[in-house]
Amino acid sequence: MAIRISITRGEKNLAKILLELAKGLINVLGDNLLVVESYDGSDGSNVKIVVRKKDWATIEKIFSVIKDIETELNIPGEILPEIERIGEL
Repeated sequence: MAIRISITRGEKNLAKILLELAKGLINVLGDNLLVVESYDGSDGSNVKIVVRKKDWATIEKIFSVIKDIETELNIPGEILPEIERIGEL
């Protein structure tokens, strides 16, 4: 399993969040997870998550992990994901 985690330079707070998020996503998605990276989307998204297979079950699992991380770190609403399938890049 190969996963890429990319963090924009100077984003120390986001780095901790991304690492916790990546850990949670690895546990839930396993080999389906490819990329977790900081992101500056035009829609306000701040994290890009790339998966091999994107379906409703995968999206629900991702949002469940996000909710858990936001609760654990006391940062409700801070993780705004852009979720893409590998072929959508």
